[in-house]
Amino acid sequence: MREIGKKFALFFGAVSLILLFNCSVYAANNPIRNGYYMIQSGNASDRVLDINNFSMSNGGNLEIYQKNKTSNQVFYVSYGRHGYCYIRAVHSGYYLHKANGGRTDDVHQWEGYGALNTQWALESAGNGYYYVRNRSGNYLDNSGGRTDLGNNVITYPRNYSAAQKWKFIPTKKPKFSASLKWSSLEGTYKRNFPPRIISGRVYANYPVTKLSLSIYNSRGKEVKTKSISPNSRDFTFSYRFVFSNFSAGKYYYRIRIWNVVGDEICSRDHSFSIKR
Repeated sequence: MREIGKKFALFFGAVSLILLFNCSVYAANNPIRNGYYMIQSGNASDRVLDINNFSMSNGGNLEIYQKNKTSNQVFYVSYGRHGYCYIRAVHSGYYLHKANGGRTDDVHQWEGYGALNTQWALESAGNGYYYVRNRSGNYLDNSGGRTDLGNNVITYPRNYSAAQKWKFIPTKKPKFSASLKWSSLEGTYKRNFPPRIISGRVYANYPVTKLSLSIYNSRGKEVKTKSISPNSRDFTFSYRFVFSNFSAGKYYYRIRIWNVVGDEICSRDHSFSIKR
């Protein structure tokens, strides 16, 4: 009986080691680090994955395009607990998603990452390239192996062609920059002055998902704010300021803008006073 117990213990220990070993191998299947990448086509070194026309919408199409380092060509790769990775378009915050269908499904961006269609595995193709397999079993494929600007990217059964090879080139997260120009409210006003319009224009390298204009009293307490959600890189805004809505005192205001991944740009404070 004691001998049987020893054999069982040895067997259980061996199984445990196998399981631990398999877990470590599974974890080691993540060949690149979480981070920002441009993803180069195996068909041409100057062609990379690109979300068509900086789309900010569900269904924005994945294509190949001339490498120009714009924000719609930068993707954030991160791994989930299941061992698959998510590939997120930095400019929109949406994830690469295989459309539901057959063997040659389209690939586009889609909000959220819960679906199996957003999960990808990287398999070595040699020379720094990877096959990118969707959890469905099919592979990211530069359709027809063409290098035309805007050529469509799909999923397809693995065929070991250059059209299914992709190189993940590390890159820095693009800096969120913007030009904000608007009419200023600085000065001293009476409460019976007619309303004044603060208007301006924003041009940014990322689509701006939110702009807020906030007004604070001299103690730093926010007394009024107005927000818009333009989802655009080039837009105008306006704010109708009614002096009679405020008590006499000193105030300041600032404008803030955000992109979809939470980067923020803030204007300097602009002071003004209201008299009775």
